[in-house]
Amino acid sequence: MGKNEKMEKGLNIRIPTNDCSKGKMDFLNYRNLSFLHFFILSFFLLSCHHHHEPEPEPTDQTILYYFPWSGNAKGSAGLYSDFQNNIREIENAITKRQTMANARLLVCMANKPYEAVLFEIKLDKGTTVRDTLATYSNVDFTKKETIRGFINDAKGYAPSLRYAMMIGCHGMGWLPVDDDASAKTNLARRKYFGGDKGFRAEITTLADAISESQTHLDFILFDDCYMANVEVAYDLHRVADHLIASTSEIMARGMPYEDIWQYLSPTPNYEEVCNAYHKFYSDYSYPYGTLAAIDCREVEAFAQLMAEANATHTFNEDDREWLQALDGYTPPIFFDCGHYIDFLCFGDSELLSPLTQQLQRLVPFKVNTPSIFSTIDHPHTVAIDRFSGITISDPSVNDKADGKEHTAWWKATHKY
Repeated sequence: MGKNEKMEKGLNIRIPTNDCSKGKMDFLNYRNLSFLHFFILSFFLLSCHHHHEPEPEPTDQTILYYFPWSGNAKGSAGLYSDFQNNIREIENAITKRQTMANARLLVCMANKPYEAVLFEIKLDKGTTVRDTLATYSNVDFTKKETIRGFINDAKGYAPSLRYAMMIGCHGMGWLPVDDDASAKTNLARRKYFGGDKGFRAEITTLADAISESQTHLDFILFDDCYMANVEVAYDLHRVADHLIASTSEIMARGMPYEDIWQYLSPTPNYEEVCNAYHKFYSDYSYPYGTLAAIDCREVEAFAQLMAEANATHTFNEDDREWLQALDGYTPPIFFDCGHYIDFLCFGDSELLSPLTQQLQRLVPFKVNTPSIFSTIDHPHTVAIDRFSGITISDPSVNDKADGKEHTAWWKATHKY
């Protein structure tokens, strides 16, 4: 019988079978099984265990590409067609290289509001194929247990020495999921971490899911808007070494995977990922984009310095209008972090110098076009004069940022 599913209780799971059974088992709802059914099922699974093939040897790298539902429950598929294009781009990149380079790629994709499929992209006789590993129903993409289950399933099917995740969806940084800041145009649909209301997950939920799966990631690539901020980096620094993310809005076509895939797998080259992204979007029909590689291992040291800065300096409210905004909101929510600390610590070189140096360690690689594009309120561009690769919402007075005092970042940097 292939590999048994180990998804969290409450999900309906299709378990792959082999010659141990006649035909395929129907969906199983573990929460509703009676003791007798459970006993029979347990005996069946144990009986088939002897027919398992040997567990695969761990590869150098396994990447789980996670696509939660980006639409709503009323018929909108959100970015689903864009996600399909993203996968085809990766398949094209793999076909061109003609090797998986001792790495594996699993995709967990929501194909309906409450359903998902887990499949592996393989190279077979010179072309890519998709091997379906599991299907899921009754899925709540906003729950920690759901995400944790997907990660555990991926690790079970594709054991590896190193793991990474890519997440494709809408994104709104650290902001609470209740915020409705959607902007829908055919020009540049923005990405949340989730879909419309009822389909959004908190970043802390993601962090908890990864932690409880006992996984530490080489990187998380967010093909989502507004995920390169200190608040997100701080929330994820215990479960991931690096983030690859944008400070601003990402066009719906997403990452240029055909160009960057060779730098993601099997050994990430963060500088070249950023360079390839910049080259692509500089020549794109909408030439707007930012990208940064954030070293989360450096965020704690940066937070300690920021705590000192906040304890000894007060931001001049009159300077807010001069700060570099990296979004389209009025008033802005996401400000350039480097520019902010310049104003906060103005005249204090003894503190500003180590802060700036630590910020450069936190964001070793970053790229930006001369301006960004936003569809918030109306399509418009925002010129970029200062860019450190990561944003901060400390100086924001936008009502949507009212919850910033409850973030782990704020608590770590406002101790005194």
